[in-house]
Amino acid sequence: MSIPHAAFGAVLGFAVPGTGHLYLGRARRFLVVFAIFAATVIGAAASGAISKLPGFAVVVVAGIGMLLFSVIDSAILGFRAGRGTRPWYSRWYFLVPWIVATSVALMPLMTVRESLLGYGTFHVPSALMAPTIRAGDIVLADTWSARRTGLPEGTLVVVQSPETGVRVLRRIKWEEDDGTYVVTFDLPFSPIERGVAATDVVAIITAVLWSPARGECCKTVEKK
Repeated sequence: MSIPHAAFGAVLGFAVPGTGHLYLGRARRFLVVFAIFAATVIGAAASGAISKLPGFAVVVVAGIGMLLFSVIDSAILGFRAGRGTRPWYSRWYFLVPWIVATSVALMPLMTVRESLLGYGTFHVPSALMAPTIRAGDIVLADTWSARRTGLPEGTLVVVQSPETGVRVLRRIKWEEDDGTYVVTFDLPFSPIERGVAATDVVAIITAVLWSPARGECCKTVEKK
């Protein structure tokens, strides 16, 4: 029985999931849970479900479950048996580089997920898409389906400026014969814009994850 090992293992497990199990010499125990989580993410991405509200919710719940297991199971193992026989991977000279390497590897996840997993989240800076989407809303988007041409009228999309890289929300009015989209805003009396190239459409908005202005979450965005 070791309260310090239990506490330290739980802290490590919260900071970087799985590290508490490494510290306690029980890596295989966490690998099973991580494999289930990874399979859930890969399956949701491959099927295109991760960019839709139900699939995204499943992945989030799986991630929270993995984190809770990492913390709670590390605490239980540390309390019951301490660090055990201390295999090589539980030594400080492995744990420290592991924590640093894992933290660094997670940094580019926000951009890599768009191309590898087919989804992205965006913070809406303006009220031009009101009342459908308000300023400050956080939205979920499909980054794979946006690669094709022929998006239907009424589709809410994220457009990226090729010159500045700035991303804005627009609604497709129609597609021109030259492969460009005529787009508009949802705000009443807003002007129609022309000449948005199909290659500049980087995502299709599927849901509002959180709307602080409305106090709402998890709302599917419908076409107009």
